[in-house]
Amino acid sequence: MEELARLIRRAQLLPGARERLALRLQRLAIDWRMQTEAISLQRAREELQSGLWPPDPRLRAVLSPSPLLRGQRYLEALSQALAILEQRPKGGTG
Repeated sequence: MEELARLIRRAQLLPGARERLALRLQRLAIDWRMQTEAISLQRAREELQSGLWPPDPRLRAVLSPSPLLRGQRYLEALSQALAILEQRPKGGTG
């Protein structure tokens, strides 16, 4: 948990840290989709990489961060993305 907190702090300023955090969140998102949507690993990866998923631009902003998204704006985007994921019903799609 401490390592994750450190990575989030770095991600505010460093593009490389945002990319590392994005990769970590992508793996979690793919695992989550596989469990809740009965989707294959390959399909989940393809949809994420092609931009078909997630449909919500706030989630996409964190899973594939723009270099322009940094500092407080990045933290706000991360907070919004996590709130969206928390609100999703188990077994839901989208």
